[in-house]
Amino acid sequence: MQANHLGQYLAEGRINGTAVTFLLDTGATTVAVPASIASLAGLNNEDQIVIETAAGKATAHNTRIRRLSLGPLLFSDLRAVVLPAESGDTVLLGMNALADLKITQEDGELVLEKLAN
Repeated sequence: MQANHLGQYLAEGRINGTAVTFLLDTGATTVAVPASIASLAGLNNEDQIVIETAAGKATAHNTRIRRLSLGPLLFSDLRAVVLPAESGDTVLLGMNALADLKITQEDGELVLEKLAN
């Protein structure tokens, strides 16, 4: 995948069958889903927590994603947080997913591969 004009890597994927745009975020501990997308994807708000974001502290909810897909990469039963409603329309793909991948970057192109178990 190619970096955008800001040097970010965006990719299309799915959460529980719902189409989403992921921002690959090595600074995010877990997958973070805006409330509007969480509702469409059928994610349940579990216990309320306070998280640290780039914009400061925010209230969020723990949840679990049954199935997340990014191209040929599949993840099951993945921990995530549901962000407040004003969090935009992009899902942050955090390190709890990215840690299972081999990530190679060269000349503005990123290649993701599932690590062998």
